[in-house]
Amino acid sequence: MTASPIRAAVFDLDDTLISEIEYQRSAREAVLQYLSVKTGIGIDEVVEHSDVASRKPRTEYFQTLLPRLGLPADDRFVAELIAVHREHLPDVSWYPDVLASLEALSAAGVKLGIITDGYAVAQRQKLMAVKADQFFEAIVVSDELGRQYWKPHERPFRLVAQMLDVPLNEMAYVGDNPQKDFYVSTSLPITTVKMTRPDSLKGQLDYLDGVVEHHAVSTMGEIETLIGQRNGAVKHAGT
Repeated sequence: MTASPIRAAVFDLDDTLISEIEYQRSAREAVLQYLSVKTGIGIDEVVEHSDVASRKPRTEYFQTLLPRLGLPADDRFVAELIAVHREHLPDVSWYPDVLASLEALSAAGVKLGIITDGYAVAQRQKLMAVKADQFFEAIVVSDELGRQYWKPHERPFRLVAQMLDVPLNEMAYVGDNPQKDFYVSTSLPITTVKMTRPDSLKGQLDYLDGVVEHHAVSTMGEIETLIGQRNGAVKHAGT
Protein backbone atom coordinates (compact mmCIF):
# COMPACT_ATOMS: atom_id res chain seq x y z
CA MET A 1 0.00 0.00 0.00
CA THR A 2 1.42 3.41 -1.02
CA ALA A 3 1.89 5.96 1.72
CA SER A 4 -0.17 9.14 1.57
CA PRO A 5 1.48 12.45 0.72
CA ILE A 6 2.18 14.91 3.50
CA ARG A 7 0.08 17.99 2.80
CA ALA A 8 0.44 19.59 6.25
CA ALA A 9 3.37 19.94 8.61
CA VAL A 10 2.34 20.75 12.17
CA PHE A 11 4.91 21.66 14.80
CA ASP A 12 5.33 21.73 18.54
CA LEU A 13 6.60 25.12 19.74
CA ASP A 14 9.00 24.81 22.69
CA ASP A 15 12.36 23.19 21.87
CA THR A 16 11.14 22.50 18.34
CA LEU A 17 10.74 26.00 16.87
CA ILE A 18 11.99 28.15 19.77
CA SER A 19 14.32 27.47 22.69
CA GLU A 20 12.71 26.86 26.07
CA ILE A 21 16.00 27.78 27.77
CA GLU A 22 15.92 31.14 25.96
CA TYR A 23 12.35 31.65 27.14
CA GLN A 24 13.16 30.78 30.75
CA ARG A 25 16.08 33.21 30.69
CA SER A 26 13.76 35.96 29.44
CA ALA A 27 11.17 35.16 32.09
CA ARG A 28 13.77 35.21 34.86
CA GLU A 29 14.97 38.63 33.72
CA ALA A 30 11.38 39.93 33.68
CA VAL A 31 10.74 38.71 37.24
CA LEU A 32 14.01 40.10 38.59
CA GLN A 33 13.40 43.47 36.91
CA TYR A 34 9.92 43.50 38.47
CA LEU A 35 11.42 42.80 41.90
CA SER A 36 13.99 45.55 41.43
CA VAL A 37 11.27 48.09 40.68
CA LYS A 38 9.08 46.76 43.50
CA THR A 39 11.80 47.00 46.15
CA GLY A 40 13.94 49.85 44.85
CA ILE A 41 16.93 47.52 45.05
CA GLY A 42 19.32 47.79 42.10
CA ILE A 43 19.01 45.05 39.50
CA ASP A 44 22.61 43.88 40.01
CA GLU A 45 21.94 43.27 43.71
CA VAL A 46 18.66 41.50 42.93
CA VAL A 47 20.52 39.25 40.50
CA GLU A 48 23.10 38.44 43.18
CA HIS A 49 20.37 37.42 45.62
CA SER A 50 18.71 35.37 42.87
CA ASP A 51 21.97 33.55 42.18
CA VAL A 52 22.19 32.60 45.87
CA ALA A 53 18.56 31.43 45.91
CA SER A 54 19.15 29.39 42.76
CA ARG A 55 21.54 27.13 44.69
CA LYS A 56 18.56 25.84 46.64
CA PRO A 57 16.12 23.27 45.25
CA ARG A 58 13.78 24.85 42.69
CA THR A 59 10.79 24.51 45.04
CA GLU A 60 12.59 26.67 47.62
CA TYR A 61 13.70 29.43 45.22
CA PHE A 62 11.11 32.09 46.05
CA GLN A 63 11.09 31.18 49.75
CA THR A 64 14.83 31.88 49.77
CA LEU A 65 14.91 34.91 47.46
CA LEU A 66 12.03 37.02 48.74
CA PRO A 67 13.10 37.34 52.41
CA ARG A 68 16.56 38.38 51.19
CA LEU A 69 14.82 41.29 49.44
CA GLY A 70 12.66 42.15 52.45
CA LEU A 71 9.51 40.77 50.82
CA PRO A 72 6.97 38.24 52.11
CA ALA A 73 7.35 34.71 50.78
CA ASP A 74 3.61 34.10 50.98
CA ASP A 75 1.39 32.43 48.41
CA ARG A 76 -0.14 35.71 47.23
CA PHE A 77 3.16 37.34 46.35
CA VAL A 78 4.57 34.17 44.80
CA ALA A 79 1.46 34.00 42.61
CA GLU A 80 2.10 37.62 41.59
CA LEU A 81 5.60 36.71 40.43
CA ILE A 82 4.38 33.64 38.58
CA ALA A 83 1.94 35.91 36.74
CA VAL A 84 4.82 38.21 35.75
CA HIS A 85 6.70 35.16 34.49
CA ARG A 86 3.83 33.91 32.35
CA GLU A 87 2.47 37.24 31.12
CA HIS A 88 5.68 38.98 30.07
CA LEU A 89 6.36 39.37 26.35
CA PRO A 90 9.45 37.21 26.02
CA ASP A 91 12.67 38.05 24.24
CA VAL A 92 12.76 34.89 22.13
CA SER A 93 13.35 34.10 18.48
CA TRP A 94 13.00 31.20 16.08
CA TYR A 95 15.83 28.71 15.90
CA PRO A 96 18.09 29.85 13.01
CA ASP A 97 16.91 27.16 10.58
CA VAL A 98 13.17 27.72 11.02
CA LEU A 99 12.07 30.55 8.75
CA ALA A 100 13.86 29.43 5.59
CA SER A 101 12.39 25.94 5.94
CA LEU A 102 8.89 27.25 6.60
CA GLU A 103 9.18 29.32 3.43
CA ALA A 104 10.37 26.30 1.44
CA LEU A 105 7.61 24.05 2.76
CA SER A 106 4.97 26.66 2.05
CA ALA A 107 6.33 27.18 -1.47
CA ALA A 108 6.02 23.42 -2.01
CA GLY A 109 2.34 23.62 -1.11
CA VAL A 110 2.63 22.20 2.40
CA LYS A 111 0.25 23.78 4.90
CA LEU A 112 1.74 24.80 8.25
CA GLY A 113 0.37 24.59 11.77
CA ILE A 114 1.33 24.58 15.45
CA ILE A 115 0.03 22.62 18.43
CA THR A 116 1.47 23.75 21.74
CA ASP A 117 0.84 22.79 25.36
CA GLY A 118 1.49 25.02 28.36
CA TYR A 119 -0.40 27.77 30.13
CA ALA A 120 -2.36 29.63 27.46
CA VAL A 121 -1.26 33.14 28.40
CA ALA A 122 2.43 32.19 28.32
CA GLN A 123 2.13 30.30 25.03
CA ARG A 124 0.24 33.15 23.39
CA GLN A 125 2.92 35.60 24.49
CA LYS A 126 5.61 33.40 22.95
CA LEU A 127 3.64 33.15 19.72
CA MET A 128 3.15 36.92 19.66
CA ALA A 129 6.87 37.54 20.26
CA VAL A 130 7.86 35.60 17.13
CA LYS A 131 4.82 36.75 15.08
CA ALA A 132 3.82 33.13 14.52
CA ASP A 133 0.52 34.03 12.88
CA GLN A 134 2.47 35.45 9.94
CA PHE A 135 3.90 32.02 9.11
CA PHE A 136 1.30 29.46 10.24
CA GLU A 137 -2.22 28.95 8.92
CA ALA A 138 -3.48 27.21 12.06
CA ILE A 139 -2.35 27.53 15.69
CA VAL A 140 -3.86 25.45 18.49
CA VAL A 141 -3.01 26.28 22.10
CA SER A 142 -4.32 23.15 23.80
CA ASP A 143 -4.78 24.86 27.17
CA GLU A 144 -7.52 26.98 25.59
CA LEU A 145 -9.47 23.75 25.00
CA GLY A 146 -8.98 22.69 28.63
CA ARG A 147 -6.07 21.23 30.60
CA GLN A 148 -7.47 17.75 29.96
CA TYR A 149 -6.85 18.26 26.23
CA TRP A 150 -3.11 18.82 26.42
CA LYS A 151 -1.14 16.38 24.29
CA PRO A 152 -1.21 13.44 23.86
CA HIS A 153 -5.01 13.86 23.72
CA GLU A 154 -6.38 13.51 20.19
CA ARG A 155 -8.48 16.66 20.26
CA PRO A 156 -5.83 19.28 19.37
CA PHE A 157 -4.59 17.09 16.51
CA ARG A 158 -8.07 16.63 15.11
CA LEU A 159 -8.74 20.35 15.47
CA VAL A 160 -5.61 21.50 13.65
CA ALA A 161 -6.29 19.05 10.82
CA GLN A 162 -9.79 20.47 10.52
CA MET A 163 -8.46 24.04 10.54
CA LEU A 164 -5.96 23.17 7.79
CA ASP A 165 -8.56 21.15 5.88
CA VAL A 166 -6.35 18.09 5.49
CA PRO A 167 -7.04 14.44 6.35
CA LEU A 168 -5.13 13.14 9.35
CA ASN A 169 -3.20 10.61 7.25
CA GLU A 170 -1.76 13.52 5.22
CA MET A 171 -0.44 15.37 8.27
CA ALA A 172 2.97 15.17 9.94
CA TYR A 173 3.53 16.29 13.52
CA VAL A 174 7.01 17.40 14.56
CA GLY A 175 7.84 17.56 18.27
CA ASP A 176 10.56 16.86 20.81
CA ASN A 177 8.86 15.35 23.86
CA PRO A 178 8.68 11.53 24.05
CA GLN A 179 6.07 11.80 26.81
CA LYS A 180 3.42 13.45 24.64
CA ASP A 181 4.33 14.14 21.02
CA PHE A 182 4.33 10.72 19.38
CA TYR A 183 1.75 8.63 21.24
CA VAL A 184 -1.03 10.04 19.05
CA SER A 185 0.06 7.67 16.28
CA THR A 186 -1.49 4.79 18.25
CA SER A 187 -4.98 6.12 17.53
CA LEU A 188 -4.66 8.55 14.60
CA PRO A 189 -2.88 7.98 11.25
CA ILE A 190 -0.50 10.90 11.73
CA THR A 191 3.16 10.72 10.70
CA THR A 192 5.25 11.63 13.76
CA VAL A 193 8.71 13.18 13.63
CA LYS A 194 11.06 13.76 16.55
CA MET A 195 13.10 16.96 16.45
CA THR A 196 16.26 16.81 18.56
CA ARG A 197 17.69 20.22 19.41
CA PRO A 198 21.02 20.43 21.31
CA ASP A 199 19.38 22.46 24.11
CA SER A 200 16.15 20.45 24.37
CA LEU A 201 15.00 20.05 27.98
CA LYS A 202 12.72 17.05 27.41
CA GLY A 203 14.19 15.09 24.52
CA GLN A 204 15.68 12.41 26.79
CA LEU A 205 12.48 11.56 28.65
CA ASP A 206 11.10 8.04 28.43
CA TYR A 207 8.62 7.35 25.66
CA LEU A 208 4.99 7.11 26.77
CA ASP A 209 4.12 3.39 26.69
CA GLY A 210 7.20 2.85 24.53
CA VAL A 211 5.61 4.50 21.49
CA VAL A 212 8.35 6.05 19.36
CA GLU A 213 8.30 8.44 16.43
CA HIS A 214 8.18 7.34 12.79
CA HIS A 215 11.14 9.54 11.84
CA ALA A 216 13.86 11.46 13.68
CA VAL A 217 15.58 14.68 12.58
CA SER A 218 17.83 17.32 14.08
CA THR A 219 17.28 20.18 11.63
CA MET A 220 14.40 21.78 9.77
CA GLY A 221 16.21 21.04 6.52
CA GLU A 222 15.82 17.34 7.21
CA ILE A 223 12.07 17.85 7.50
CA GLU A 224 12.03 19.49 4.10
CA THR A 225 13.90 16.50 2.70
CA LEU A 226 11.67 13.98 4.45
CA ILE A 227 8.47 15.55 3.16
CA GLY A 228 9.93 16.12 -0.31
CA GLN A 229 11.01 12.50 -0.63
CA ARG A 230 7.69 11.21 0.69
CA ASN A 231 5.63 13.36 -1.65
CA GLY A 232 7.92 12.62 -4.58
CA ALA A 233 7.61 8.88 -3.99
CA VAL A 234 3.82 9.12 -3.77
CA LYS A 235 3.67 11.14 -6.99
CA HIS A 236 5.97 8.67 -8.76
CA ALA A 237 3.90 5.69 -7.60
CA GLY A 238 0.80 7.30 -9.05
CA THR A 239 2.25 7.76 -12.53
